[in-house]
Amino acid sequence: MVLALPNSDDFVGAYLGVLLSGGIPAPVPPLRGTEAADSYVALVSQRIRLLDAKVLVVPEEEANVSALIPLSDIRHLAVITRRDLQPTVQPIPPDGCEEHPALLQFTSGTSGNGKVVQLSHAALLAQTRNISEQLRLDASVDWAVSWLPLFHDMGLIGFLLTPIFPGGHVTFLRTEDFIMRPSLWMKALSQFHASITGGPPSAYALCARFTRDSEVEQCDLRRVRIALVGAEMISLESLQQFVDKFRPAGFRATSLLPTYGLAEASLAVTMTRLDQGTEFDSIDLESMRATRTAQRACGSSSPNGRTRVVASVGVPIPQMEVAIVSAAGERMPERRIGEVLVRGPSLMQGYYAQPEASRQALQDGWLWTGDLGYLADGKLYITGRKKELLIVGGRNYHPEDLEQVIRELPGVRRGRAVALGCEDPERGTEAIVVLVETALAAPAERDALRQRVRHALLGAGYPVSQVVLLRPKAIQNTANGKLRRLDCKRRYLAGEFSRDN
Repeated sequence: MVLALPNSDDFVGAYLGVLLSGGIPAPVPPLRGTEAADSYVALVSQRIRLLDAKVLVVPEEEANVSALIPLSDIRHLAVITRRDLQPTVQPIPPDGCEEHPALLQFTSGTSGNGKVVQLSHAALLAQTRNISEQLRLDASVDWAVSWLPLFHDMGLIGFLLTPIFPGGHVTFLRTEDFIMRPSLWMKALSQFHASITGGPPSAYALCARFTRDSEVEQCDLRRVRIALVGAEMISLESLQQFVDKFRPAGFRATSLLPTYGLAEASLAVTMTRLDQGTEFDSIDLESMRATRTAQRACGSSSPNGRTRVVASVGVPIPQMEVAIVSAAGERMPERRIGEVLVRGPSLMQGYYAQPEASRQALQDGWLWTGDLGYLADGKLYITGRKKELLIVGGRNYHPEDLEQVIRELPGVRRGRAVALGCEDPERGTEAIVVLVETALAAPAERDALRQRVRHALLGAGYPVSQVVLLRPKAIQNTANGKLRRLDCKRRYLAGEFSRDN
């Protein structure tokens, strides 16, 4: 059953009700309107067809969506709301169901088209049990607050299923409300005396940026002991902004817990130890590019053209293992960069209806994540995605490093720049293309911005070939805020970004 519901009691009831009735829930982003032109209607339709789903669950006010094209073209699809359901269901027998699918989770699709991860009851139980143990959850005192969308694994597994495991409490905010007023997140933490929350680093930066000092004065965040940070590359600046902003409200920097995880492992793989706080590693970029070694940098710990600051995402949670391997699958020693492999009881059963992709991802009990990283003192550091690596003249460049250099330049919309590697047949290597969103309209101002971006990158040692200026909101994000780099590359190669627009 496909659940197209916002954060609400309806979602919680629908998800658990589907499980009790023996069905398989497949959450998707809620519809944002009931017009045929709505892009979310097309997305939901595409996912229904992919799963050959027979039931779509929507809010009561959207009961008429079945009449909209393309949903109206799907045969044997029942669109239901809570008013269509009986108040009770006959639960399935509990025994022998551990390996039955309990969730079909759509991946965010940052490195290509999104896939559908199939997770069993056993995997979800192992995940929630191990997270509970790692965080030392106590149902008698812990209270969670989350605005994260429940159709995403961090919201669903992290803040619905995990609190359920020890019998804890959680308050959900509507994701749209947080986006419109980020300060509501901190107000809710204060109002409910919450101890646990979480989100991507960009959300913490957004909250710090759009919360007034007068609102901070009204918040009490002294009870927050866990503020999980994940789903994106973690920057020192974004977290420091948040700490500086909310320290007067009693927030402690040691409450921040960077994590690493992915839908294919249910959710979490590693977590920072409690009360340890965020730890950053300053590494030498020249060594990283030339030898794929994370050698500690001398001198400044600030990110620049010679160093890169990488956040530790902690140690494996109980029952999870992490290994770093070369392209040939050989184990790498500490501080050597390679692909991150994961093993444990919460791994997916495979990708729905994609046996070849499943075989490539799951080999000999290990999940090949496609992420690049290294281990140091037993802690994991993520450096990027294997498919997004830029290779120019035999040297490796991570797109995040280029994007970091220009993100604060005047005229660049904050965080709205993407570095791509595109094949250059004449040179026999890749050419680096940088897409930059800007609100500047005057030709002279745009020319000046293009030159600023180029000079900043070349000065930092990055051989950029082309800078393309885009209108605001031209760069798309995943549902949880990640930049769709490979989608941007596809659009650029298709000619959508062939000239400034």
